[in-house]
Amino acid sequence: MNCIVLFCVCNLYAQIGTIVITPQTRFTKTFVQTDQDSKSYYVISKKNGNLYKRNYSENNWSGERKLNGEELFLTSVQAVYSTDGYFRTFFALKNDGSLWTWGRNSSGLVGDNTGVDKSQPVKVLDNVKDVTIYSLSVWAVKNDGTVYAWGLNSNAILGFGDTETRYAPDKLPVANVKYISITDKSTGQTGMLALSSVKTVIAVTSSGEEYQWIGDIISKVNDKTKFSKTPKLMGKNNIIYSDNAGLLTGNASSPVKDAIQYKLMANGELFKGNELLASNVASVCCQSNWELPYISFVTKNGDLYASGKGIGDGANIPRKNPVLVFQNVIKSAIIGETFGRSGCPWLLTSKGELYQKDNKNSYKYELISSNVYMFLESGISLIYFTNNGNVYDFYNEKIRLFLEDVALPQIINTTQNTNTLNVNTQQFPIEVYKIEFANANFEGKIIDNYGETLYANKIEYLIPKIYFKCTDPNRKINLFYKIIKPNGNLESSTNSPSGYTASFEFTTSIEVSTTNNDWWQGIIGWGNKDRTAYSKGTYRFEIYSNSKIKLFETTFIVH
Repeated sequence: MNCIVLFCVCNLYAQIGTIVITPQTRFTKTFVQTDQDSKSYYVISKKNGNLYKRNYSENNWSGERKLNGEELFLTSVQAVYSTDGYFRTFFALKNDGSLWTWGRNSSGLVGDNTGVDKSQPVKVLDNVKDVTIYSLSVWAVKNDGTVYAWGLNSNAILGFGDTETRYAPDKLPVANVKYISITDKSTGQTGMLALSSVKTVIAVTSSGEEYQWIGDIISKVNDKTKFSKTPKLMGKNNIIYSDNAGLLTGNASSPVKDAIQYKLMANGELFKGNELLASNVASVCCQSNWELPYISFVTKNGDLYASGKGIGDGANIPRKNPVLVFQNVIKSAIIGETFGRSGCPWLLTSKGELYQKDNKNSYKYELISSNVYMFLESGISLIYFTNNGNVYDFYNEKIRLFLEDVALPQIINTTQNTNTLNVNTQQFPIEVYKIEFANANFEGKIIDNYGETLYANKIEYLIPKIYFKCTDPNRKINLFYKIIKPNGNLESSTNSPSGYTASFEFTTSIEVSTTNNDWWQGIIGWGNKDRTAYSKGTYRFEIYSNSKIKLFETTFIVH
């Protein structure tokens, strides 16, 4: 029987940087609509982490919503996803990594190898960490970095090199994958993509390299023979965002002229055409305009720069070159952009303040709400989560309480830099940047010191030591961690928190080291006296905040 043992020794490392959302940052979904027009939703509860089917009524005049009842659907769920349209397929990822599906089973989307619609969830995979859905095709990334795909494949988009529809998960020839994304090859954009465009499927690996392949669903494509229908391993410094911006013409057949491509590379370099515009960039927004295109970007330090007219810097002066507009920004986006209508820039600060730059008042940003956890695009509008689990949207240009008791979307660790994943630095004040391991006995005596080789037949209790940065001394910290075995299963016992190996808490010290900035905390160990808890292989260690945001992950080898 495995158990936990606690050893606590601490030093601290002071200072934390602003954490910025990038195009590579992925969030779990915590609610989905049951169909396109329904007032019914599958919602993960913030209170208990269970998935409920909730039914609402809505006043057509005021927009006020009322909960009419709920049904418990699944327990211990971390994410829920769905296809689009009236008849949907649903995917629930539980805390233990099992993936459950139900709903419409056209093109084998449920993945149970039957093609028959399912009204109740069926389990199709274990040890899953991320799911990507595009149209009627699905990719699931497992904890060991392997990828399984199924669903519609008439365009060869799944990556197997053929056009055979898969009615059950089938393993792709890729390895060490962090996540899958779909990009429009002609524009470089992700998200809502035209069905007539050429899709590039990208599988980003843990080392930052990319597998890429093409899903071609139009009849004729130039240089079609150059497009790979199976995963091709690319280099590390690839484009992570690309968009075009120019001058509006008012001509429906040619709405933009003098358009320039803006490309953000994985190393943080932002290019305007072939010209290097800025470095250390985390995210970028582009929008065509009448006099000057609007371009904004957020640096990895949280500084928002913009060029164009009416950029929100307090003056309605055209800016040909980027100027500093806002600081401490963790996310920026243009929302509401459609043909003939410019979108509005929005931003979220590290203090949880949500701002909008209204096009009617282009001189400055206006504070919309505080205590905001994250905002997301919803069609041509916006929804935002507050830290208490409420979700708000805009109804008739007014803020409306949309849903209550909703689990906060969690950041999935998808970037190579794994120590920048806490969304709200005010809410959780430490940033983990390194973890080391030692082997100790039940009394706390070190057998193999930190950094030494670990042997399966010698490990009694594996003791992690976390190194972190902190801006709030004398603060009680609650953390959770997972130890993932070489076979992808979770190390756990009957005493483990649901979906985790162990949890622990400590209080940061008020002492400040002036000679050594490496502050650390020894935490709860895992194992047993019989030295049977570990086997040979590569283990993965993941650490989470009390709100279940992944702070850091690493691997260790047991010989």
